[in-house]
Formats: sequence, C-alpha cells, structure tokens
Amino acid sequence: MDRDGDASSRSTVKSPITNNDDGVNNNDPQTSSAAPALSTNPTTAWSSPVLLFVYGSLMDTDIIQKVLHLASPPAPLRAATLKNYKMKMWSIYPTILPHTGSAVQGRVYPVERLEHFQRLERYETKAYTWCECEVEYDDGDVARGCRVFVWAGDPESKDLHEGSFDLERYQTYYKPFLIGQP
Repeated sequence: MDRDGDASSRSTVKSPITNNDDGVNNNDPQTSSAAPALSTNPTTAWSSPVLLFVYGSLMDTDIIQKVLHLASPPAPLRAATLKNYKMKMWSIYPTILPHTGSAVQGRVYPVERLEHFQRLERYETKAYTWCECEVEYDDGDVARGCRVFVWAGDPESKDLHEGSFDLERYQTYYKPFLIGQP
C-alpha cells in the first residue's frame, strides 16, 4: 500500500495494526521519542454518562463496539466541533494539541460506565491523556464538561506532522484489521 492508501492487491496489504482482545493497539510506537512514559491524568471522579469527544477511529461505532465489548454498535454519534485545538498526525494516528483559532471536527460518544472509559484509555495508550473540554454540536447546542483524549507527549516533537484523519480511508484500509475482518 502506498502513502495514499492505494493497494495493488488487497491480499498483499499488511496491517500496521494488531490488537489484543480489548482492541488495544499492540504496534503502538511506544518507543517513539514523542511518546510519554506515563499517563498524566488518572480516571478519578465518575458521573454517568461522561460525554467523550472523539476525532479518529472512535468516530466509527464498530470500533467502539469492539473496544468496549458491546453486544451491538452504539447509537449514531452526534457531530460536534472542538474549538482551539489543532489536529496533527503521529504516523497513522491522529492527535490534537491546543491551538488558538483552530478547530477539530468530530463526534460525541456518551460513555455510560467507568470501566468503559478505562478501556478507552487503554485503547488510546499512554501517548494520550484526557482533559475536559467544551464542544459545540452542529445544531449550535454546547456541551460543557466533555472529555477528549489529547497528545500527552512533546507538542514540538518531530514525530508529529501536519495532517488530518480521513475516516473513509481508515475504514477501507485499516479497520478490517483492527476488528478482525481482513
């Protein structure tokens, strides 16, 4: 597969992603100089549901179903915008960093149980930490006290590059390997 996601033969495509039963990425480049050693934000107070702003693979409800071991995919997620953040790419993984005047498009998922949030934390790896945020839904409603996973490493890391996450490309080339359907 080339950088643009074109593959001459689907049978020869090798997945850059392998996962354990929790959907956690076993090939996460944790040895990268950009990856932090420890998560800096432990899960503490819990009040159900917690709204989680997602902007990468978790915008796909099949991935949420796999990671959380749900019997069926959750209801469609609500489209929203997170202001004053900018997306960058860490290899094939999107991440976000604070950036005044920028905005990230994503969706909101209501996390019902603490153990589900903890699984999502493991899925995101130690390269990400969560913080509270405010998002604006496409209809203009605002949700305060949401959580979002943000880059936990050095914001100036050379491992980060400009780019955006293409959900359709991800679903075509990476998702089948992530959920075990090559």
